[in-house]
Amino acid sequence: MSTALQPVPATGLSVPGLPSVPWRDPHTVSPEALAQTIRSLQSQCLANPQSADLHTCLGMAYAMNFEAYKSMDALEKAVIAEPRHFWAQMKLAELQYRLRCLDRAEEETSRALDLAGSPWETALVLFLVVISMTQVWR
Repeated sequence: MSTALQPVPATGLSVPGLPSVPWRDPHTVSPEALAQTIRSLQSQCLANPQSADLHTCLGMAYAMNFEAYKSMDALEKAVIAEPRHFWAQMKLAELQYRLRCLDRAEEETSRALDLAGSPWETALVLFLVVISMTQVWR
């Protein structure tokens, strides 16, 4: 048995052909690249309407492009397609907080907590709540 660190495969959203985490900062993705990603995701969502992963990625891309209503529609489709999809539920809750829809955000966050399958996911949801509430009161 080795004491060396072993790589662990990433879990969560897995959409072939997309960068692993292009969603952290809208300033790191050019508007052209973001538009291309959105077009690609739109066509993939049409071809795979039951893919919660694709709809979640599309919702995140719309949010980065400051298209809140389209983002909400895509994330709601993701949750409908797969009601037990943690990331779809978590991103929907995050969007509700960002839009200051606090009653709805609380409901969605509660659902995300119910879906959390690991201590890390639970901590992520709780972190979302703390950060979001800090921003609300600024």
